[in-house]
Amino acid sequence: MTEHPQPASRSRQGVIEAIRWTEDHLDQKFNVEDLAIRAHVSRKTFQRHFHAVTGSAPLEWLIARRIDLAKHLLETTNLPIRAVARRSGFHGESLFRYHWRRLMGGTPSAWRTHRSKDQQSA
Repeated sequence: MTEHPQPASRSRQGVIEAIRWTEDHLDQKFNVEDLAIRAHVSRKTFQRHFHAVTGSAPLEWLIARRIDLAKHLLETTNLPIRAVARRSGFHGESLFRYHWRRLMGGTPSAWRTHRSKDQQSA
């Protein structure tokens, strides 16, 4: 019996569902392979469909979403940077700071200070 490849639309739907799950679980530890399994496709198929849906590679997209969550936490809480890193899915403060600098420039503390001054003057 010959196995038939999964139709592209069904594969893509699995990727979209994995993306939705990811957005609700950014604080958890997982990798691209875990997301491919969740989408019921191979890693290669997941990466291809993920890029078609988001225009980005899965890991870069995930890091950007986690940075967005960290920005929100920095704006709305007084959590220490270590806690912001953990709650936004970076399971190490140094990794969080590395990706923050790479994507945002500066430091999370400086960004928080700058944003709070902007909100006070508004």
